[in-house]
Amino acid sequence: MRFVAGDFSGAVRDPMENDTLQRNVALQLASEDADWVLQLDTDEYLPSPPALLSAIQRADLQGFGALEWPMRVLYRNLPGGKALEICARDGGDHFEYIAPVAVRSGKRLVHSRQTNGAVLRALVRGDSSSVQLSRPLAVGEVREELLNSNEAIIHNSWARSPVDLRRKLASWSHASARAWIYYWGRWLPSVWTWRWMRNLHPFFGGVWPALRVCPILLPDGFQTGSEASRPCVKARSLNLPAH
Repeated sequence: MRFVAGDFSGAVRDPMENDTLQRNVALQLASEDADWVLQLDTDEYLPSPPALLSAIQRADLQGFGALEWPMRVLYRNLPGGKALEICARDGGDHFEYIAPVAVRSGKRLVHSRQTNGAVLRALVRGDSSSVQLSRPLAVGEVREELLNSNEAIIHNSWARSPVDLRRKLASWSHASARAWIYYWGRWLPSVWTWRWMRNLHPFFGGVWPALRVCPILLPDGFQTGSEASRPCVKARSLNLPAH
C-alpha cells in the first residue's frame, strides 16, 4: 500500500469529479511496469480470483481495454448471521454490472471506474434479468457469459452498522440531502419492512428490484467498518505471462 497525497477535494469540482481524479492518479501510478490494473474498492470481496484472472487474460488476447465483472449487493445486516441481499423481483439472483474492475495499464477513467473504448462485460451464466442487460450494447461493449453466480464480487454496499453507514454517507461521492432522506426513511427501518420494499436503489430505483435474506457472504475478518466506507482507491498491478 502506498499513500499518495493530492488535491482530491477541490471545491470547483463536484464529488464525483474528485472521485474520478483520485482514481486516475492511482491508476497512473499502478500502471508502471504492469499490463493490467485491478480497481477494487475496499468494500468489495472477490471470492474467485482465478476466474477473474482467466477473464483478464481473455480480454488481453482480444484487445479489450477494460473488463467488467458483476456484483451481488448486500443491503443490510440482520441478527443471527444473516443479511439482506438485493434480489430479482421474484426472489431470484440479481447482479449489478456497474463498471470495469480491471483496465489495461495507461487507460484513463472518464467517470468513477468507467472508461471509453472497447470493454468486455463478463456475464453470469444464465443471467437475463439484471437491469443493465436489458439495455442496448454501448459502443465498444461485448458481452460474454464467463462466470458462475458464486464467482461474482460481493459488494458490501450498505450492509454496515448505522454508525458506519452514516460515516460513509458523510464522505460519499454521491452525498446529497436525498441520500440522507433515504437513510432515515427506507434503509433504517428495512429490518422490519424489507418484505414489502421494491425498486429501492437510492437514486435509480429499478436497479435494485427487491430484497431477500441470505447467509453472511463475507469471510471472517473482512473489513466492513469505517475504513471500508472511506472513498479511497485500492489498485494492484498485474503482470500477465507473455503470449
